Amino acid sequence: MSSTLRIFLPGPEGGMDARSSLDAAARMLRFVHRVEVASGEQPVKWLFQGAESGSLVIDAVPDGSAERSVEAVIDGLIEADRREGVPRAWGERKLVEDAYSLAKSLVSEDFSGARFTWIIDGAVVKEATVTGRVRDHLEALVAVKHMSIGSVVGQLGTASLHKKLSATLWTDMGDAPIRLRFEKALVDQIRKSLGLRVEAHGRITRNWLDQPVEIKVRELIPLPELTELPDLDFYHGRYPEFVGGVDSIEHVRRMRDAS
Repeated sequence: MSSTLRIFLPGPEGGMDARSSLDAAARMLRFVHRVEVASGEQPVKWLFQGAESGSLVIDAVPDGSAERSVEAVIDGLIEADRREGVPRAWGERKLVEDAYSLAKSLVSEDFSGARFTWIIDGAVVKEATVTGRVRDHLEALVAVKHMSIGSVVGQLGTASLHKKLSATLWTDMGDAPIRLRFEKALVDQIRKSLGLRVEAHGRITRNWLDQPVEIKVRELIPLPELTELPDLDFYHGRYPEFVGGVDSIEHVRRMRDAS
């Protein structure tokens, strides 16, 4: 079984710039790679089989199995063209943001209508076009912001303490830093807390996945490091009558036997 990913970039009258066209095709292939990584597939090498000038048409052939990731790319574009919402094939926040960046770069006077076509044994299996509607639907997703008052716990990272006062907070539960903004009154406390665990309280800006991305800090509370927090033995020692003086394992065993 032979498979081919055809990338089509319609050019304007008078031809298209070769360098910008190849850059656009490379961006399309990079997005396929990001979907490969997100889907857990082993990334494949894409080998150029042929290209046509005028409107740029590039046939790329994988050196391994790429069906699942390519179909996820195409299915996501088809769904993004139909409606405003997170495509089922792109559950990860970063993929939606990457897809929006791709669509924004491809929907222009030069490249409007860029297309992915998946071909197996010479027959078109799936096809999707990057349209202005795809761009607009994805933009509506990534631009969504919610405001709330609350706090977030994490380790205070780097900070800019000069003109634009800001810092980064690496949360206990997340893998992306949150941007902190604060007034001059908090500069000394921020400086003393760099590298330490804190609770940042203030106005929180959240993205479309309800994840905090920025906090306008009103109060910064120092916290003990995770290694300094009390363990179960601490609570057992303080309240031995709660479990009848036995350790936690014996207490759970008694609860199980009693049920």
